[in-house]
Formats: sequence, structure tokens, C-alpha cells
Amino acid sequence: MLAALADRSVDPSERVKCTGALTFGKRAFHCVESHGPVDLDQALSQSCNVYFYKLGDHLGLDRMAEVAEDLGFGASTGLGINGEVAGTVDSATEFGQVLQNVTIGVLKHDNLARYFPGAIDEVRLYNRALSHGEIAWLAGRTSPFDTP
Repeated sequence: MLAALADRSVDPSERVKCTGALTFGKRAFHCVESHGPVDLDQALSQSCNVYFYKLGDHLGLDRMAEVAEDLGFGASTGLGINGEVAGTVDSATEFGQVLQNVTIGVLKHDNLARYFPGAIDEVRLYNRALSHGEIAWLAGRTSPFDTP
């Protein structure tokens, strides 16, 4: 939002239609409700996710990364917290390189590592270890070591 206002690339009175969700890739990202047409003030007061998803798409990852770095994201705080390291703020190029090299899950069987290629929108987080059968099911195979 700061980048859009600073660049004057978005008119704050321009209305964006919120249908309650917006699909990127294979995933639908939801709002709390379907807000209908909202401008910037309404999007802020109603916390309209769809408005900000569309705004981010309009700005692009590189511009958002630039503003994030200007605000100190990715840098260490300098507070002397033990073990603190700087984070990262990826540009579109860096994110694309990461996305191309994503592998999901590792199974070791007979000293062989098996990787499941996937995309970021296919990742699910679990708070426990998955069984071989669950991993195979997630990968769309009947057995953990079936070839695709």
C-alpha cells in the first residue's frame, strides 16, 4: 500500500470488487466475507484481503521487495539478540529461482533419498511426522516409492 501511494500508481478512491476470494495458481485466498466494491479506506477498515492481494499483484514483487527493504525488513534489528541474523526479501527473479528448485519431503529408504517435486502452493504444514503412506498419498502415488 505504501508503495502504491508513494508511486501514485493507485487512486485511493478506486473501487475493487471483493467476491470473498481470489484465486492465484491452484489456491483460493479468502476474505473474511464478500465485501463487494471497496476503496482503499474501506479495504483498510474492513480488512479486505482481496483488495490487498490485487494491489500486490498490481505493484509486483520487485516493488514490494524494494519498499520492504526500505522499511528494514530482511535486516537484523541490531538489538544484540543472541543468534540474530538478517533475513531475506526476495525479488521476483530470486523468488522464481527458489520456486524452480523446490523439493517437498524427503524419504530415505535403503540409503536412497527420494524427493517430491512441487510448487509453493502445494505445500502443507503439519505439526507431526507423516507416515510413508501419508506422504505417498500426498504425492498422488499408491506406494511411497512408485515412480511418477
